[in-house]
Amino acid sequence: MWSRALCLTLGFLLFASPGLAEPGAGAPEPEEQPSISTEPEQSPPRDFSIIYEGNTGGVSGATAELWMDPTIAAALPTAGQWKRHSVGFGAFLSQNSWLVQADGNVRAFLERTEAGLQGPGAQAQELPTLIGDDYAVVAWPPAAAEQLIPQLAEALGHDPLRPPPKVETRFGAALGATTGKSPGLTLLVRPNADDEVIVSAAEDWELRLRSVYRGLSVDGVPTQLFVIARLPGEGSRRSLLAQTWQDKHSLYLSAGEAIEGRSFLAGRAISLQRPVTWETWRNDGLDALAPGAAELLVGIDELRQEAATHGVALVSANLLDSKGAALFQRWKQVTIKGQRVVLIGWSDPSLVHRLPPELRAEIRLGGPRALLDVLASLPTEPDTRPNLVVLFGVGARSLAGHLPGVDLVLGDFTADLHLPRWEEVGEAALRARSRQDRRATSPALVTRSGPEFLGRVDISFDPDQGVLRRLGHLRAHIGEELPTDPNRRARIGSIRQQIYAGLEQVLLPDLTQILAEDEATSLSLDERRFAQLAGNLLIDRSGSDLAILRPLPSSPEISGAAQELFIEAALAVNDKIVVLELSGAQLWQIAQSLALIPSEQTEPAPQVQEAGPWAWSAGLKVNGQKLWVRGRLLGKDERVRVATTDFIANDSSISKLLKKSKRWEHFQARGWRRQASSAEQGEAWLLRELVGGGLKQLRQWDPSFGERYQRRLQPLLRDQRRISPRLLLELDGIALQIAGSVPAGDRSGYESSRESRVHQQSSLSASLRGRIAGTWDDRRGSITAFLSAAFGRSKLPDVSDPVELEDDLLLGIEGRLKVIQLPEELRNIRLSAFAQSAFDSEFAPALDESGSPLPRQQLWRTTAGASLGKHLWFKEVKFGFFLEYDFAAEVGPLSPGFSTLLRVEKRWGPVRWSALGDLKGYLPTESDTAEDLLFTLQIRNEVSVIPLGKLLPGLSIGGYIDTMFFRGKTEATSTPGMHLLIGAALSYDRDLRAALPLR
Repeated sequence: MWSRALCLTLGFLLFASPGLAEPGAGAPEPEEQPSISTEPEQSPPRDFSIIYEGNTGGVSGATAELWMDPTIAAALPTAGQWKRHSVGFGAFLSQNSWLVQADGNVRAFLERTEAGLQGPGAQAQELPTLIGDDYAVVAWPPAAAEQLIPQLAEALGHDPLRPPPKVETRFGAALGATTGKSPGLTLLVRPNADDEVIVSAAEDWELRLRSVYRGLSVDGVPTQLFVIARLPGEGSRRSLLAQTWQDKHSLYLSAGEAIEGRSFLAGRAISLQRPVTWETWRNDGLDALAPGAAELLVGIDELRQEAATHGVALVSANLLDSKGAALFQRWKQVTIKGQRVVLIGWSDPSLVHRLPPELRAEIRLGGPRALLDVLASLPTEPDTRPNLVVLFGVGARSLAGHLPGVDLVLGDFTADLHLPRWEEVGEAALRARSRQDRRATSPALVTRSGPEFLGRVDISFDPDQGVLRRLGHLRAHIGEELPTDPNRRARIGSIRQQIYAGLEQVLLPDLTQILAEDEATSLSLDERRFAQLAGNLLIDRSGSDLAILRPLPSSPEISGAAQELFIEAALAVNDKIVVLELSGAQLWQIAQSLALIPSEQTEPAPQVQEAGPWAWSAGLKVNGQKLWVRGRLLGKDERVRVATTDFIANDSSISKLLKKSKRWEHFQARGWRRQASSAEQGEAWLLRELVGGGLKQLRQWDPSFGERYQRRLQPLLRDQRRISPRLLLELDGIALQIAGSVPAGDRSGYESSRESRVHQQSSLSASLRGRIAGTWDDRRGSITAFLSAAFGRSKLPDVSDPVELEDDLLLGIEGRLKVIQLPEELRNIRLSAFAQSAFDSEFAPALDESGSPLPRQQLWRTTAGASLGKHLWFKEVKFGFFLEYDFAAEVGPLSPGFSTLLRVEKRWGPVRWSALGDLKGYLPTESDTAEDLLFTLQIRNEVSVIPLGKLLPGLSIGGYIDTMFFRGKTEATSTPGMHLLIGAALSYDRDLRAALPLR
């Protein structure tokens, strides 16, 4: 028998054993419904009771988690070198007997039960068995069990939050292998050694989680240890206990999150087990339900239909439609034993994060004000006002400061283990409370349900004054000794077996199929680390700069298991991948609408009950109005690629901010390439497939899960600072310009200068210029190949034909190497070293007065120096030294010098201002002539408007002023000069990223 130490003893009397009638003609009559006694020894008299549940996940809700495994593993003696051999649904319970398979799974069990099972008979041996509150430990062979089980009982008996396990004698025998495909040890463990036939129908057996450890006993005998655990959330016994507690003077409430939502079936359809819970509620007489996310998942109209069909009232004070009207009853009044009881439902405001986008658009969640409005609307006349006001709903406990006039709160559903079974609010305290003003009184009792998520409140009133006299709270204990309803158990069992037989290798893998015993690794992912893993994999595989993910469910803790095998169960969301190209301003607006919690930070995540809309982020830090992407301050005009899902992108408050952003949500299957064209050419991809696929690829690189696997996986569990290599095509300043030329100052002596603007006269000119560059960017630096050209003609006042203004071609390559990231106080500016080499030439040589070609002007310039990355308005700062070689010079072709370049840019909506400062200084040499300049300083200011920001975001129309200051090296050219260009330009600037594979 399974047992738990009780603070106040609760006796369960078993009057009948569960059974199941065989379906079809000639089936025996169903056995009598089992009855149990569930009263505590000192239960006070009561007028009526309220039975409540919440956060159960449904009658058949279960999670794939063996919570006892780490405890058992720590208690095992180290001398035996114990290794976990397998994990899965390999144990089954029926009629207090366990069928335990060392290697088999649900499929093997179904094969075994097709022909029926026979008891072990004379082969059965006494087997010491460790029995805990909801787990058991069995060892084989029996001789090893006699040594090992008492040692485990001693080691596990010191847990202050759990009663010590017991050692009981059972009878076990090894059964033969199946006729099919799962040879290996199979045990049948029974409370006695009789030889009766075991039930053969598969649905008569309840699924149990099983893990197997292999090692050596003290005598060196090979031993197998089986840990058997009941599925958390299993509800067939809970339902029967709630039904047994009820009588004609009781209410039965559900606080929400108490029904099956998504299934583990392909496509995450609505769970097949959902109708079982509704039928159970109808049979048990559920009076009211406060809807949670699991209930709302099917849709509002569908939920109303479900509730109406099964006679359940939906009650929520704060669930509103998009116009602010209540979706369901805000409160419900019932009369029981002459007392008027008001039931007020509460839906956790955080549930909106767990709903699909199309449903979130229909729902609003009110705050404490919605509850205060309901309380203010209750009757106040002596003959109509309520005698008891009950608030129920998951998360209602967080409203402790907003509950004037509420008597009882049923809203805390946590699995605390140290809570007493029985607590009571006495008559003296309640009488003192009744003398206070009702508008100022706090609740008399705020319940905490305990680990079974089921409780009962016994309520007594003073018959003369009609005020509360006593409140008693009984927390449920649901042990294996509680019987189950046979028909209900059969329905649940058959559906579970259907689901797990097909997907158990995803939910809980069999470790023998994936790794060798001596190479097992251990990885525990909590909610934050799992979000970081998913976010960083999403960044890495999509080539994005950062990722934003919805709050994700916690993943199972499976030591030594392959992460990709249970990623489906852990990432139980139906989200589709969306890649967005956003400006810094858009990203900042999203950060204002949605609290972004970095998955790499060490501070705790916000409590779900207290937080507004929030999501995990990877690679992003938000501080006030500043955003850092991978440690670099992001400007409002700078564009980044954001990987997220449709859960975020389709949210009504977020989608409004994305109207001007580029969005990709369809991808090619082959190569996972992002589609830059129509969506019909690609297909949508699920987040779990992208994340799981990345983990599978890690496994392919290192099938043994050894050092290489860990080296590749561990960075994904930390802040991923690296930038995925990407190819960037820059179209910079491709412009058609019309300008007026205005020379200033004395130009005598500069006639032979090689700089065309030095001796340019007053004229009207037109030019076409631009720069095209291809950049390969990596976390350590970048390589850029660039080509720039300019063609221009000028019209002089006294000359009929236009003359050449410029005819330049510049071809070069530049490499940058990241040196350091300057401290955060300096806004994380990136300091890099660069080296550039470029060839500067005319397309065609100029002609002299006789029409003969002049020597072509050709230069080769090599520059090395340092550059600072983007900071505030500054787009780029470069400074360095260069060496210039003039191929056409007859003397002194080599000229050393220095250069400084500054680019500034600022945008206000569609208006953009940009400025450039370019200083080139030439060091004196012995061969300097009148052709040589000492320095040139170009200062350019441009103001432009972007008229088609959504269709052609790089196209702009504007005006500019371009000023050049210069001075020669000789005495004849010692007078500084200036040249001014004033004009208009139609230009196009754009950074284009090639289609990248989602690796």
